[in-house]
Amino acid sequence: GDDVYWRFWNQIPGFDWDKDSFNDFENSFMVTDQLASCKSVHVYVHQVNRNWDIVMDDMKISAAGTDAPTYAPTLFPTETGVITTPKPTVPPTSMPTVATVTDCPGDTTGPMEVAAGPIMLAKSNSLCILTKAVVDANGAMSSIAPVARSYDGQAWEKSAGEFATMLLYGQEFGDYTSGSQITLPELDGGSKYFLTSYSYSLSEENTVARMLETATFGTTLSDLENWVQGTTFVDWVDDQIKKPITSHREFFRQRVNPRFAHSLPIGRSDHACKGQSRW
Repeated sequence: GDDVYWRFWNQIPGFDWDKDSFNDFENSFMVTDQLASCKSVHVYVHQVNRNWDIVMDDMKISAAGTDAPTYAPTLFPTETGVITTPKPTVPPTSMPTVATVTDCPGDTTGPMEVAAGPIMLAKSNSLCILTKAVVDANGAMSSIAPVARSYDGQAWEKSAGEFATMLLYGQEFGDYTSGSQITLPELDGGSKYFLTSYSYSLSEENTVARMLETATFGTTLSDLENWVQGTTFVDWVDDQIKKPITSHREFFRQRVNPRFAHSLPIGRSDHACKGQSRW
């Protein structure tokens, strides 16, 4: 490879040049990969008085060992074995469970106040909502905001919205067989927590109308009147599959985009009073 040039200074403490005698010169350096590959070494002496004759004798490059340790080595440790503790028989939970389960009130009893802190909420078979509200001296509620909910026997979950997200930030409901557990933060400004249950029921006609609104292009009064009582949704879907295939595009083009025998500057639809015409 290329030549490598290193510049050294005398590292002997208190060195003073004696022009009439031999002078010692020492320097330590790190042997890098570049120096390790060198095949020859040349030494040059710079910045010396031109009137002096320099004689160099007994030059050598040797490896410098490390200093001996200042302290005697310690004895081996007296204990060679490691004592391990047995594994727990029951996996630990993320937080202590609450023994008392708080049930939601009935849908006719009104809101029920609950305290802040750790709480185990029973899963609701209908709809139960945990809210925050401010109650005045007359018992009227204001500034109501949803916090969490449970329905159809499902585990409790946070309500959507910024308030519930910020209030329960960093917390998640612990789901257990008996209910869902969480720690409710303290509230400011006279606010309190309340549990409220709701229930509702749909008539068969409303249930059928909801299904037809989803599965068809819209519910009509004739569809509801012609619905056979006791027919299941599965039976209705099977009956629709067995009917001849119809084309919505064909129906649309026949009635909204009529053909004319000759060209017209302006297109027009059928008469407004004609059946199935679209305006």
